[in-house]
Amino acid sequence: MSVGENVEYPLLNQKTNGTKAPDAAEVDTRVRAALRFVELENTFDKFPSEISGGMRRRVGIARAIVTEPPLVLYDSPTAGLDPITANTIMALVAKERDVRNSASLIVTHRYQDGEIMSDFRYDQEHEELVALGDGKDLAARNRTKFIVMKDGEVVFFGNKQELEASADAYVQKFVRHGDE
Repeated sequence: MSVGENVEYPLLNQKTNGTKAPDAAEVDTRVRAALRFVELENTFDKFPSEISGGMRRRVGIARAIVTEPPLVLYDSPTAGLDPITANTIMALVAKERDVRNSASLIVTHRYQDGEIMSDFRYDQEHEELVALGDGKDLAARNRTKFIVMKDGEVVFFGNKQELEASADAYVQKFVRHGDE
């Protein structure tokens, strides 16, 4: 399947709960909008083998958001990517959260991914991530929650400040690893 066909798949195969399924023109419009959202509108007719690994991740995000879900689940969205591409992916996750007001659940081994979600917001006017400050931005920063698991059990749940202040040795190993 082409990139466009991959992104349209959920639209063509979702249950409609009695509502009318989107017509071909609406599907095309939504697919192109999702690809534009992840800055890949020029890949519509390409095949996954013709694009980079980071671009394939972005196509995956487009496919996940084309149905405009209120919650998007990400399973290791930055695994195996170089730091620049990983930050690009996390910027798109933040963009989805802030522009479309969706919630995100991100499973990751990279502390930096959580830091981006906690410490930055997407500025739609300038089309970039901007660092959150103190004051009124503190409430936005505290909305991001971290869960640390060990052996299938939750050993920590809280915001970034609480995470970094945790005395738990396992949690601290995770936090320090993010600085390496």
